[in-house]
Parts: sequence; structure tokens; C-alpha cells
Amino acid sequence: MKEEKGLTNVLKALPDLLKMEQTWGLLATIVRQWGLGNVIPILLGTVRKTGLMKSITSLLSFRLDKIFPNLLASMWDTFGDREAFICGEKRVTYKEFKEKVFRIANGLCDLGLKKGDVVEGILHNTIEHVEIYFGAWFAGCTYTALSWHEKGEAFIAMIAPNASIISWIPADISR
Repeated sequence: MKEEKGLTNVLKALPDLLKMEQTWGLLATIVRQWGLGNVIPILLGTVRKTGLMKSITSLLSFRLDKIFPNLLASMWDTFGDREAFICGEKRVTYKEFKEKVFRIANGLCDLGLKKGDVVEGILHNTIEHVEIYFGAWFAGCTYTALSWHEKGEAFIAMIAPNASIISWIPADISR
């Protein structure tokens, strides 16, 4: 009953949403970035994993948290060996990104973290930062990046009570 009412409200708002310039700009950007040949498999994969009605209501009500994991998984499946990230000389494919994210998520769960726990990271701006963010997210944790530039009291003030801290220092900068 509640889902039907939500869908009714969304359908009432749909004409206004489709008239918005931002809607068409977003769609055009997605098609340009992903390519039309990839948009369809990604969207169909997301709908298949999420369910048609849940996908439609989530998308139109801007509750992307309901479909985002399946959208991301569909992108990983579609793009596979295509490069997802380039950081200096380092390159990571969507397949490698997926594997690392799930390894991190499983590692956090193995450490005893549960849904709702806080993970904080002290990292430089690297690919690993994004991998840990999504790994924590898939583990159900909230992730916060801490600035490694801060020192002393300012740094201590940033740390949340009961947070788990991840520190990663690449070998090439730890000297």
C-alpha cells in the first residue's frame, strides 16, 4: 500500500521531472560517458538485480541507495577490463576495482565491523581511497576521510568515538 502511494506520487511528478533541463543534461552525460551500447546492459542489469517496480520507484523518488549497489555491479559486469581509474602510472580496471572493493568489504566484516560502524581513513588522494570508501560502504559502514595534513589536537578532534581507523601509506612515499 505504501509503495503504491509512493509510485503514484512519483508518477504525478514525472512530467515536471522530464521537463527539467538538468534531467536531460544528466541523461546526455551518462550516454556520452558510458556509450549507448553500454547504457542498455547496465540499466537492464540493474533492473534485473533490483526488480522493475523497485527500480522505477527508487530512481524516480531519488532513493538511489536502493538501486546503487546493483547499478555499480552492472557497471562492473559491463565494463570488465575497461580502465576505471588512472592515478599516475597506476591503472585499475572495473574488474580489479570490483575484486578489491569486495576484498576490503569482506576484510572489514572479518575484523568484526558491522552495519552502522564508522570507518575512518588516513590516506593520500589515491585509487585505494576510493576502493576503501566503497569497501566500507558495501560492508554497511560509514566511511569518513581524515586529513593527513592535520596534526595534534586538530587531528584528534576529527576522530569519531569508536571509529575504526585505516591508514595506508604507499611504499614510494613512506621513505
